[in-house]
Amino acid sequence: MRAIILAGLLLFMVAPVFAAESGTKSGKEVSAKEAYELSEKCAKSAAEFVQEKYKDWGGTVTDYTNHYNRKLNKCFVNVTFIYGFARAGETDKGLWDVNENKRYGEFDDGLFHRDSPDICEMLGTPCKSKSEWDAMAKPYMDE
Repeated sequence: MRAIILAGLLLFMVAPVFAAESGTKSGKEVSAKEAYELSEKCAKSAAEFVQEKYKDWGGTVTDYTNHYNRKLNKCFVNVTFIYGFARAGETDKGLWDVNENKRYGEFDDGLFHRDSPDICEMLGTPCKSKSEWDAMAKPYMDE
């Protein structure tokens, strides 16, 4: 009887290890259909987010792109916004987690400091140029 109980306990303890090694899906993995549906939901949420977030900022959203990041299971939007007139205006870029309303990064080229941005950071890590900022934002918009 003890042998049966010990064998049962051993099987109970070891079974999850075999299941994990057999290639079963993790909680973050989704099927192609689920990824498509989440991507569609992200696009709709991002459009609503941009319209609501930037409606009273005193400028114009000139471009935005959204992306459902499968690896992070998050919806991101990368917004380009111009304050004032387009020729003399100040360009701001923001990378946002749509569902958490959290800004991941910001780039502000500055109205009078064209040689270096006024603000350039991604999750607290500073950067020195728009191309550097774009490179830091890329992983969130590509996965």
